[in-house]
Formats: sequence, structure tokens, C-alpha cells
Amino acid sequence: MVDVVANHMGAGNIGDNKPAPLNQAEAYHRACEIDYNNQTSVENCQIADLPDINTQSQDVKMVLATWIQWLVKEYSFDGVRIDTVKHVQKDFWPDFASSAGVYAIGEVFEGNPSYLAGYASLMTGLLNYATYYPMNRFYQQTGSSQALVDMIDTVSKTFPDPSSLGTFLDNHDNPRWLNQKNDATLLTNALAFVILSRGIPILYYGTEQGYAGGADPANREDLWRTGFNTNAPLYQTIAKLTSARRAIGGLAGNDHKHLYVTDTAYAWSRADGNLIVLTTNAGGSSNAQHCFSTQRANGRWTDALGMLAGTVSADGSGNICVTAKNGNPVVLAQA
Repeated sequence: MVDVVANHMGAGNIGDNKPAPLNQAEAYHRACEIDYNNQTSVENCQIADLPDINTQSQDVKMVLATWIQWLVKEYSFDGVRIDTVKHVQKDFWPDFASSAGVYAIGEVFEGNPSYLAGYASLMTGLLNYATYYPMNRFYQQTGSSQALVDMIDTVSKTFPDPSSLGTFLDNHDNPRWLNQKNDATLLTNALAFVILSRGIPILYYGTEQGYAGGADPANREDLWRTGFNTNAPLYQTIAKLTSARRAIGGLAGNDHKHLYVTDTAYAWSRADGNLIVLTTNAGGSSNAQHCFSTQRANGRWTDALGMLAGTVSADGSGNICVTAKNGNPVVLAQA
């Protein structure tokens, strides 16, 4: 995927921009400070004093459509991640996304699901900022599992296709997860949610190496300094989680089912119970047993993370009891 921007240009002399008409003052909105309580201001004023492109201009629209079509074709990108979507008027995006001709996921930096859903029909996917906030609060021990569950349900009712949303916990605009909560065990549970819950999992480079940078630019560390360590504990955990997702067929459907919600734990199933995931925010000193219904009578699963010995079997009512060892998640794949 390639990250693209249609809202603004970089700092510098506008006259040096290419191609025309991006080298002309008329191709930009007049300078103004954003009032985030006014949508017109959000769309037409400047971010970080950068020249705000006049995307209402037909000439500008044609240039940007031609550019994105060329970019994708020239480099054979499989998808585009579109930056600052809420800062451009909505009627610009369908033609731009169509010109890209590939999967387009937009960044609408907003946790309000109703506001976010206003962009759902404009491109094939959106970053799931609605779930991002309650997810992080739960796994960082500052929020409840019920709030996370409630948001998942709200997203189900609000979006035409919740499975097309991108689930993430780190990116280049927000402080890294470990910067906010320096606990790899809790991060492992959050990664289990990102990779195995409903939606398209998005992993930001460096998370697998335990990067803990703060706000931009501290969250944009060089990756090569790590030597691309494939033996790093988080790297190995992510490999197992993605392998489990692949083994269950990719988990592309809108099939997320809540199974167990407590103060310190949340479990769900995917693919009609072929995958069962138990996560906890109790921390690495916890070895709590959790008993709940899988809703699959006499089901049998193996532990994809290697935390449990042998297979796990449900009774005739579908109930199981498993221990989250050292506060780690439990991922059960159909045996």
C-alpha cells in the first residue's frame, strides 16, 4: 500500500510545485486557522500551515485523479491509504478513489462513529478510529471491556460493512502504544484483538520490535537500527497470531461474536466458533482461570500460541475453562 495525500502540499514555494495548476495560487484555499467546530473550516483551512489544495476546482480534481491513477499503475500498488480525509469535501473522494482503481482505506481522524460513518460510502474502507479509543483504554487498563463491546456493537449498527474497516493500535500520528503503557503483555493482548477481531488488521512498522516513541516525530523511528530482528518476542507473537488468522481462512467476514465480558477479560469467536480468542488486561502477574460458553457443544481446539498443553474441549453445553497464563491471551483454533 502507498500513503497518499490530496488535501495539502508540503511547505515551500508554491511556484515550484508540479504539475500545473498546482504551481498557481488559485489552486489553494486562502490561509486560515482550522475551527474544528465548523466543517467548512475543517475542509478549507490549513493543517500545520501547509498549503491547502482547492479540491473544489475541476482542474485540480483532474490533475489529482490522473496522478493517483498513474502512481498505482506505475508501482503496482495493491491499495492506497488516504490521509486527512475529513479535511476535504466529501464529493471529491468517490472519483479520486475510483481513479486509484484499488482498495482505498481512508484516515478520518475521529472517534465519533456517527461522524466516521459519514465517510463510509465514499471509499472501500476507513481506519476504525471508533474502536481504536475504547480498545486502547481497555488493554491499557484505563477503560472497560464493556465499553469496547458497546463500540463494536455500535459500529455493527452504524456502518454498511464493518468488516471493511481497518483495525490498528499504532500509527504515525498517535504516540506508540508502549509509550502510553509500557507493558508488553498488555500489548500482546491488544495485538490479539487487532489481528483476530473483525476488520482488516493493520500493523505499524516497529511495533514488532517494541518501539515506544511518543508523539510525531518520535513515533517514526528508523527500523533498520533493529537489524530487522525476527526473533524478537513481539515479532514471534505476531507471526503466530497472523498464522492463526490464515489457518481459519483469513477471517474476512462480518462474523464477530461476543462470548465473555468481565472487568478484566474479553472473549469472542470468529468463523462460527472455529476460532475462540480470550484476552485480558489483568497484566503479566495474573494466572486467572476463565470459564465461559463457546456456544459450540463438544467443540475441540488447539492453542495457536502454545500457552496450553494438548487440546481444549468444550462440554455438551459448549462450556470451557482456560487459564490466561502470565496474563497472555488464549487463541484457540479448531482442532
